Amino acid sequence: MCRRPSESIRWLGLLLALLSSCAIGELRVGDYRLIDMQRVGRFDYRLEYDARLDNTGSESVGGVQASLDTRVSAATVVKGKLHFPPVAAGGSVRSTDRFILRQDRHGRLSIADLSWAIEIPAAFQPNRPPQITSYPPSQLYLGERYRYPVSASDPEGGALSYTLGSGPAGMSIDAAGQITWIADQAGDFPVTVDVRDSGGLGAQQSFVLQVFTQEVPPDPVGIAPPLRLEDSFLDSVRFLFEGATVAQFELQADALEARRVAVVRGSVRERGGPPLAGVRVSVGGGPEFGYALSRDDGSFDLVLNGGGDTVLRYTKNGYLPVQRRLDVPMEDYAVAEEVALTPLDPQVTIAYFGPTVRQIQSVAGSLVDDGDGPRRATLLIPPGTSASYTRSDGSSVTVEQLSLRATEFTVGDDGPMAMPGALPRNSGYTYAVEFSADEVLADGIKVDGKDVHFDRPVAVYVDNFIGFPIGSVVPVGYYNADADRWVAAENGEVIAILDTTGGLAQIDLEGYGQAASDAELLAIGIDEAERIRLAQLYRPGDELWHARIEHLSTWDLNWPMGPPDDAVAPPPMQCGGAGGPSVSGSDLQVAAGTLSESIPLAGTGQALVFDSARVANHFRLDQPLNDGFVHSRLIRTDYRVVVAGQVFAGSVEKPAPNQTIHIAWNGRDGYGREMLGPVVAYSRASNVYKPVRQRPTRQPRVFRSIGNRIADPVSRDRNTVTLRRGDRSGLAIDLSTDSQIRLGVPRKLDGATGVGAGALTVSDVPVIDPQQGVWVGGDGYISNGEPVLQSLVGSARPDGPTIEKAVSLDFESDGELLVASARRIERIVAGTPQLVPGGDRFEDIRRVRHWRVGERLVLGRLRGQPGGARLWSLSAEGEVNLVAGSGQTGCGAPLRRDGEETFGLPFWGTGTVLLANRQELHLTDPSDFVVDPDGEIHLADAGCHVLYWMPPDSDQIFVAAGDGTASISTERGFAGGSRQQPLAAPISLALGEDA
Repeated sequence: MCRRPSESIRWLGLLLALLSSCAIGELRVGDYRLIDMQRVGRFDYRLEYDARLDNTGSESVGGVQASLDTRVSAATVVKGKLHFPPVAAGGSVRSTDRFILRQDRHGRLSIADLSWAIEIPAAFQPNRPPQITSYPPSQLYLGERYRYPVSASDPEGGALSYTLGSGPAGMSIDAAGQITWIADQAGDFPVTVDVRDSGGLGAQQSFVLQVFTQEVPPDPVGIAPPLRLEDSFLDSVRFLFEGATVAQFELQADALEARRVAVVRGSVRERGGPPLAGVRVSVGGGPEFGYALSRDDGSFDLVLNGGGDTVLRYTKNGYLPVQRRLDVPMEDYAVAEEVALTPLDPQVTIAYFGPTVRQIQSVAGSLVDDGDGPRRATLLIPPGTSASYTRSDGSSVTVEQLSLRATEFTVGDDGPMAMPGALPRNSGYTYAVEFSADEVLADGIKVDGKDVHFDRPVAVYVDNFIGFPIGSVVPVGYYNADADRWVAAENGEVIAILDTTGGLAQIDLEGYGQAASDAELLAIGIDEAERIRLAQLYRPGDELWHARIEHLSTWDLNWPMGPPDDAVAPPPMQCGGAGGPSVSGSDLQVAAGTLSESIPLAGTGQALVFDSARVANHFRLDQPLNDGFVHSRLIRTDYRVVVAGQVFAGSVEKPAPNQTIHIAWNGRDGYGREMLGPVVAYSRASNVYKPVRQRPTRQPRVFRSIGNRIADPVSRDRNTVTLRRGDRSGLAIDLSTDSQIRLGVPRKLDGATGVGAGALTVSDVPVIDPQQGVWVGGDGYISNGEPVLQSLVGSARPDGPTIEKAVSLDFESDGELLVASARRIERIVAGTPQLVPGGDRFEDIRRVRHWRVGERLVLGRLRGQPGGARLWSLSAEGEVNLVAGSGQTGCGAPLRRDGEETFGLPFWGTGTVLLANRQELHLTDPSDFVVDPDGEIHLADAGCHVLYWMPPDSDQIFVAAGDGTASISTERGFAGGSRQQPLAAPISLALGEDA
């Protein structure tokens, strides 16, 4: 034996034994010795030794093991490597794999097993240096406060000291490792952090801190100019992106359309922490709008084009990104819900990849316990796994090692605010985690939601902290930020560790306390090596969610849920000044709370009219919380009203019957300026219920699917799922009502900035509001103006632009109108119809809708194709692909389960679902379809009396409503169990306000 003198490691024993020696005639396996072991690599993480196998026999043998994978000729030495996990003081490691020494002569085989053992006494355990595990934020903006809490660990558990080796002037670090600085100058600043233990050993982290020249914006209230009557909405918000001090950067000059311009306001904070400045807020798919920066209080303002759904992206160096979809009106304000950004988990693990790695590796995040139960996510990487990722320049690189982290989003009360994207409506908030690599964060990109790709599945384990039954399905999906949608992946399962005797985990897959067979475990990817590692990581009685993934990404494991069957949403908002009886002898409106008075003006024949409803700060809105019925499972009612960029929000726990919230708007916008024109008040009222968990149906890729209701009482039957340790703390589901009310602030045509003298008008001097189309007499009488019909496209003149008989209208993401006739699809650009690429390839067109950026869905027949109408996708380049429909007339599709096939409607069952491919669906009279914000397609077949539902990331199709008969259902919507209720010939579909 020989070892490096600098290492205080003593081998007390190296047991080399031939466990078996098989003689074949005169041939014998020779003597083998493991010699000259030299440690390389990091002692505190993974031990790696150079090893030589010396064959002193007279025959050649082949070594097949973690370190040696070649033939060994007689009387030669072969070199390889042995890999060991970390060894604690006084601990030991022993072989879990064997050297298999083979020789083949005349078709016969001799085998000898070689085992080894290593022990390290505590007295000779060296002091090991600390390790810095945190990831430093390396970008910020001028004026921003920099905070970086350095995280480090000492293998011996001792105290650590932190010092700042280098950094810009004014930067400091405290005794706990918190670095702070106010970025008072732009540029690149080298920073070095030193961490040392009591023995003098240290670790160092160096990085370059980049400070951009853009300044963190000030509060726009202080710089917003007063509103002028002649200003358009665009003019009124120019100060946000023009001038010396702006809130938005890199906005392209031609990006905004005057008729569509809007402002999105919002705020962002650190998860579990304070407001976060310097967060970059941008528009997904809209680089022309530049970006806004959050201010010191976390708020931001972003100018963009409204008129539909917009995806907001929140990014900040050192934090995980967040996206939210928001419906943005035109020429108005929208206020996004507050979001929270999550810093990277400080626990980092170096993982090695490639064919030379022969041991299974584990990567775990920090242990989290926020009151819902302790849990952590763990990856088990099989031996020999290869890994690659895409660099920011688009090239692909295969790596030999990565610094991996597992960061949970769903922690604490603000966990829902930190979700990377809004969950599908039928998915419950349960558990989401980001598996990331520092190398990809530094110089890599995600493509379709994926960054690091593995050449084989990698196991994921999460503690069953909620208590789902053993053997039940774990829905698994990942987030594709490019498409702003969750993608279903292969299902996982809930398992239990029964025993670890002998170093091999015995696993229950059914919930009956019986160990699964080797074949059953291999069927879900758990081999012997993984069971050995599970025995090292977990104890008997531990319950786990198990899944397998093929790439790092933002992963979500959650279960479907729904509201109670008889749950209802709150009533819509009402205008507090509308109607109401008068008190006898006066002009006092009781319900409206207003007073009017008329004073004659002597000698003029006119009167001075006072109406308190026209006082600038008298605008009252009423939000009813219920109509008298309060459900037993109702937790609270939330309300949120947005008027001119101001937000009025609150929650009422267990509201009283017929309770109403009164909201007084002061007539000003979000910047404190008095409004001179009409405004729209937007309301969302939500009844928040304790959810009803649903059992995921046993179909492939069940994530985001509709589940079956959980049965009561508690049952261990595999057809029901009942939580044994209670729901996720704070878990809830809401039913919402969106409503809006137009509030008129009348104005004169001559440019005056008010109506008379405040609330006073002259009886014979009318005021008109051309935007609202309202005429207000001086006596207070309000009358609607004459309706005006404006031609958008088409002309009665023979030489004017014309369109064929339109059968379908829809707006695209850029606000342009999509018009389809029976044989032609066109876009209306500047009032002129223009044929879209491929728009003349169809006939019998029934509906065309915008689908995704650059894609449309067409319900009709492809020219030259036999059969009836089907659903097709049409790309911006004119490429056509089949989405659903076989072209044959009928109701249903081939249904498959357990190798058997039948034909019928693909209903959801109470057990295993019958699977149907959507391209094999027979249709009789497909009448309409809609696409919801989650990308789910709903297709109506009037001839079959059904409504189909297609998940966005599956080839399958299911019946969402209807049973194939022409009776009319009395069910309220589909959430209450109407999927197999009758539905009579649906011919038109529209998304509800809560879609």
